[in-house]
Amino acid sequence: MTKAKPMEISESIKWIDDRIFAQTGKWLDSLQISILEATSQGQKYPQIAEKYNFSNDHVRKAAWKLWKRLSDVLGESVNQSNFRTLVQRGFFSNSNHHNNYIVNSNNLNICSDRYHSGVTTARSPTPPQPSPDTRTEPQINLDDAPAILTGYDSPSGDSFASRITELNTLEHWIVQDRCRIVQLMGIRGMGKTALSLRLIDQIKTNFDYIIYQTLCFSPTLETTLINLLENFSEPQAIPQQFEGKLSQLLKYLRQHRCLIILDDVQMLFSPGKLAGEYQPSLENYPLFFKKFPN
Repeated sequence: MTKAKPMEISESIKWIDDRIFAQTGKWLDSLQISILEATSQGQKYPQIAEKYNFSNDHVRKAAWKLWKRLSDVLGESVNQSNFRTLVQRGFFSNSNHHNNYIVNSNNLNICSDRYHSGVTTARSPTPPQPSPDTRTEPQINLDDAPAILTGYDSPSGDSFASRITELNTLEHWIVQDRCRIVQLMGIRGMGKTALSLRLIDQIKTNFDYIIYQTLCFSPTLETTLINLLENFSEPQAIPQQFEGKLSQLLKYLRQHRCLIILDDVQMLFSPGKLAGEYQPSLENYPLFFKKFPN
C-alpha cells in the first residue's frame, strides 16, 4: 500500500477537525491529531505511545473514543484499519481550504497556522465572558521581560507607528480568532520582543493571566513548567512528577484565559543542525506545544 502524502494527511485532519467541531463544539486534542497522523502513515498504537511518551493503554483508549466519535459524526464506520485507505481515497475532502496567516513587514513574520511545522495552533472555544462591571485586572508577570529602549515602551512612540497593522493583526488572531499559538519570526533585533510587550498593553483586559517567560538559557521543559506553575500556585503545591506538572498547568490553562509569551524559542534548537531540530535534552518541547488545550 502506498504511503499517504503529508498534504493529504493535513487536509484530511483539517476537514475532520472542522466537522467534529461543527457537530460537538470541540476541536481535536493534540493526542487525537497525533493518532490520526500516525495511523495515516501506517504506525501502530505502541509506536504512537513511545513517540509521545504515553502508555499504550492510554493511546488505545483515546483512539477508541476518537474512532467512535468520528464514526458518529460522519455516519460511516471509521477505525484504525480503514482510516489510512480512506485518506488515500480522498474520503475526507476539504471544501474550505485552510489559510496560512503571515504578515511580512520589515523582515518580521507573524504566522498563525493550526498545522504549521507540527505545532498545533487551534482556536480556543469562547469561554463565558464576564460583564464589564465584574471584569478584574489580569495578573501580569513580566519579571523576565527585558527593558525596552525608549520609543518602544511608549504607546504613542514613533517606533510603533509602522507596526499598527501588525499589532491589530495579532490582536485579531488572539482575541477574535482565539488562536492558541502565534509565532513571531525574524532576524535578531527586528523588534519581536518589543512588539510582543507592546501588544500586552493593547489586549491585557481580555486575560486573567499574562506571563512573559524567556527561554534564552535553554531550560528543560520541567524547569519551564515550574516557572509557569508558580504564577498560579505556591511552590509547595507543584507536583513532584513531570506528568503531574504538565497536567496541572493544562488544568490552569483550561480554567483561565491566559496569554503566555515564550521568548527566545530558538535557543531550544541545536546550533548548526536542520531548522527545528531540538537539543537532545529538550526534545519533549514539541509535546508541550501540542498539548495546549482546545
